[in-house]
Amino acid sequence: MGSAVLECIKGENGNYVLPFFWQHGEDEAVLRKYVNVIHDANIKEMCLEARPHPDYAGDGWFHDVDIIMDEAKKLDMKLWILDDAHFPSGQAAGKMADAEPELCKQFLEYTCVDAAGPKKQVTIDVATAAKHYDSPFAPASPFGGGEKRKFDDDELFAVIASRVDGKEDDIYHLDDSLIDLTDKVNDGILNFDVPAGVWRIFIIYATRNGGGRGGYVNFLSKKSCRIQIDACYEPHYAHYKDDFGKTILGFFSDEPEIGNVTGYNGSDAAIGNHDMPLPWSEEMPGEMTERFGADYRRLIPALWMPVGSDEFTADIRTGFMDIVSRLCSRNFGEQIGQWCREHGVKYIGHIVEDNDNSTKLGSSQGHYFRSLWGQDFAGIDDIGGQVTEGGADISHKGLLGLGADGEFYHHVLGRLGTSLADLDEKKHGDTMCEIFGAYGWEEGTRLMKYELDHFLVRGVNHFVPHAFSPKDFPDFDCPPHFYAHGKNTLYKPFGELMLYLNRVAHLISGGKHLVETAVLYHAEAEWSGMKYMDCAKVARKLDEAQIDFDIIPVDALADGGEYKPELKKEGLLINGHLFKTLIIPGTEFVPEELSSFLEKAKDTELTVVFAGFGPEDADICELTEVADIAAKNLTENAVVTSDTFKDLRIYNYEKNGDRLYLISNESISETFDGTVKLPVSGTVYQYDAFKNRILTTSCEEGQVSLALHPYEMAIIVVPEDNAEFEANAITLPEVDEKGIQIEGPFKVSFTSNEEYPNFKDEVTVDELRNILEIHPDFSGIIRYETSFEGKKEAAYLHLEDVFEAAEVWINDEYAGSALCPPYVFEIGGLVKDGTNMLRIEVRTTLERMVHKMTGGRGFFGPDIKAVSPSGIVGDVTYFLCSDL
Repeated sequence: MGSAVLECIKGENGNYVLPFFWQHGEDEAVLRKYVNVIHDANIKEMCLEARPHPDYAGDGWFHDVDIIMDEAKKLDMKLWILDDAHFPSGQAAGKMADAEPELCKQFLEYTCVDAAGPKKQVTIDVATAAKHYDSPFAPASPFGGGEKRKFDDDELFAVIASRVDGKEDDIYHLDDSLIDLTDKVNDGILNFDVPAGVWRIFIIYATRNGGGRGGYVNFLSKKSCRIQIDACYEPHYAHYKDDFGKTILGFFSDEPEIGNVTGYNGSDAAIGNHDMPLPWSEEMPGEMTERFGADYRRLIPALWMPVGSDEFTADIRTGFMDIVSRLCSRNFGEQIGQWCREHGVKYIGHIVEDNDNSTKLGSSQGHYFRSLWGQDFAGIDDIGGQVTEGGADISHKGLLGLGADGEFYHHVLGRLGTSLADLDEKKHGDTMCEIFGAYGWEEGTRLMKYELDHFLVRGVNHFVPHAFSPKDFPDFDCPPHFYAHGKNTLYKPFGELMLYLNRVAHLISGGKHLVETAVLYHAEAEWSGMKYMDCAKVARKLDEAQIDFDIIPVDALADGGEYKPELKKEGLLINGHLFKTLIIPGTEFVPEELSSFLEKAKDTELTVVFAGFGPEDADICELTEVADIAAKNLTENAVVTSDTFKDLRIYNYEKNGDRLYLISNESISETFDGTVKLPVSGTVYQYDAFKNRILTTSCEEGQVSLALHPYEMAIIVVPEDNAEFEANAITLPEVDEKGIQIEGPFKVSFTSNEEYPNFKDEVTVDELRNILEIHPDFSGIIRYETSFEGKKEAAYLHLEDVFEAAEVWINDEYAGSALCPPYVFEIGGLVKDGTNMLRIEVRTTLERMVHKMTGGRGFFGPDIKAVSPSGIVGDVTYFLCSDL
């Protein structure tokens, strides 16, 4: 195998982009055109998104897929297919709507009655209480769910009584006198001699009514989950058996959810919520009996309210969540993944991770790592304003309003995916991210570049851009849409961005992430109900100190488990990754697997610390100290920066003998100007992934000088064999620090993407400013023309700021494009002494056009946002080469 960089230089890199191609039942001409549109954006794969096709897995669907397949084969393109008619996956193409009741979702709900004693012969109408009644106050799903099916098989599960202990700080707290009264119920009536004190009697019943969305498989039932395969996977295999593993690469599950509650508010779905229905199935009694014994039913109230000691409640809650999350993994993800691999295709997708929901029920599945264990890629999504410019450390506005947890999205989300890809050998280091969707028409190439670099520098190497929609423009459904029937002027620069993405992803695929620090996933600590620290707190401290890390679950520490961990003298080895430091976010609860591991780790050189707080006999450090502790243990990936710069991120990778460092500036206002000391010897180069070229780099004793402006990412390469690098490397000229401003005046004209290059509405301006002052509703392409007195030594042209993408011509010679800051163009050899002609074309987003067409309406109603400027904002300057 050769150098990945040289493969990119030769155009031999692979494809790592598979955008959603939405299907609504469009005619053949539109379908064929859009396949070509996707191809012409430098993309070789696509994922057919069924929402909202009227006939998924039916004759109409296969008619359309036949057309797409035919066109894709002509272009040597590959397909992935969404595995259901609509997100979230699990409705089995509508087959659950009339499935046998025993295959449908089931929940445990309760009614409770308080009774004060001593009092003899209290009677309670259990038969009436042990039924589900719809609440008129139940919240609706923000994405709907349709009319729910009604079931008539509600049945009594148990009647359990416990004394309310009267804790001042917890009105729900019960003592541990859990008494099973179920066998005292006769003909639907409970007769009970209430002992002294106030007692809470739980009438617990099993129901298939209630819960979240109706009409979905029961993820806790293998037989129910099999319907998903029979309804969605098998029909595709029947139609396209010969294309499996060839044109059809695999299937995509989108946000399968347990669905015991509605919506995306994680606190509503955290175990211990006293209003939450609990997921249940025919498999649960056996699992609960094995874990807790035959009388497990009396423990169920602890899943809603604290009972007895903190440790008592924690044991029950973590045990229940352990069972539920493992059943979800085994019955859905692992069953589907096995089917796919047996049929020669891959299985990918993601769950809801939003706002740290992966540890919860409801819209997620309780445990990120278990949920995706059966898949061939790790997967996450970034939609609706999750990763944003400047949003790392604030709670900002996202898709569903205020409350988007910037700390989670910026410091944990990407790491969840790439950590699982590192730890699970069958994923081969592959992580997929669904990206861009529902950011709105205002999202352009500068934010897209920011998002991509954010995930690339964390090791994400496959992307699902969201979306190509062939529906009539403007389609309100989760824009931006990258082509929009030819109206999107950013389609061309989007294609350039995809070239960049494929090259960088190629560099970090098929090799090894060099990481030595691990942070423990906090699922069990959260489930326990005891005091705990979210792993995002530790992740942020490591990020801001440029210390790369993986997040690992407790499962990865268990002897004989699926992760196959090995405790070596030097540290913890998992799938070829040797961790020297394990940081455990503060927790009062230590599960047995972790306790056993900690005891064994004492005999090794692995450094294990609890951040903030932990068990009495543990090594505990302040949260502010975790980065220093991890840094002391770094060996092969110790990258040291000269200056403290909290927004710098570094990813360390090895592929085919080359060492690769992705170094990204995530600040949108500050420039990193300093040195980076690399733990390697050898000749150092930079790879320019946009222009696909190798650049010489000054390096002394491993120290590389870098000036990274906002939105910039440097790719440093230390090749195993530098002969071919040396033959291909170019040296960029140094320039004078002080530039020469081009004064204008500028002739400004306008056109739409469809009418390009025919410009009109020409005006003259003396200074460059927000073009909205001249043309307030304009979306399209803006042309700026002027002349300037130049010198042939000119090397670079700089545009102070642009919204969004710009191209430059000097004397009608093309000088290149820029999609985001810094807007710098190489003009050496194009400028002559004397008068020169300058032409700049700027492509805007579609937000102003759509706003005018719709009156400001968005997907969820009025779309009120801060509107960015348009066109060139600020000075136009050129710089002379200082060494000529």
